[in-house]
Amino acid sequence: MYSSLLLLLPVLAAANPVGLERRANPQITIVDAQTSGTGCPQGTVSTSLSLDGTVSRIYLQLQIASY
Repeated sequence: MYSSLLLLLPVLAAANPVGLERRANPQITIVDAQTSGTGCPQGTVSTSLSLDGTVSRIYLQLQIASY
């Protein structure tokens, strides 16, 4: 079993190259946020976006069922 792991080690090292450059702080902009589905009653979910379009918030209203 250990010999199998030793044979795979060079393959794993080659699969994870070290010298690649990474982008510093890529910018993602959210254009629209919508909700859908049947899990929440209509009017109990709302969304909002930050002014710069980088943060989306989803608000859920607490529903308590009584019998």
